[in-house]
Amino acid sequence: MSKCLLYAGGMKNRKLKFIRAVCLLAPRDELVRQLAERVPAAILPEYPGGAAIEFVAALSRFQSAYHCRFSFPRATKLRPRPPRPAFSRFTL
Repeated sequence: MSKCLLYAGGMKNRKLKFIRAVCLLAPRDELVRQLAERVPAAILPEYPGGAAIEFVAALSRFQSAYHCRFSFPRATKLRPRPPRPAFSRFTL
């Protein structure tokens, strides 16, 4: 279950509207929600729905570009590990 705010007493706060819109646009993406919470309310427009669309679109483009470039390492031939030395018992 997402920790998104679905209703917050009138929703007069721009930040709450922005976070709600982001959660509706990307319901299963926890990273996008956490980044949306870090956006300062002072830079949000009066109607933050459009800003939420741009925010989610930019992050999805960034995630897809980063995923394609760095998530799949090159396949390398694995070398076999050298055998471990046998333990010897010392008797007293």
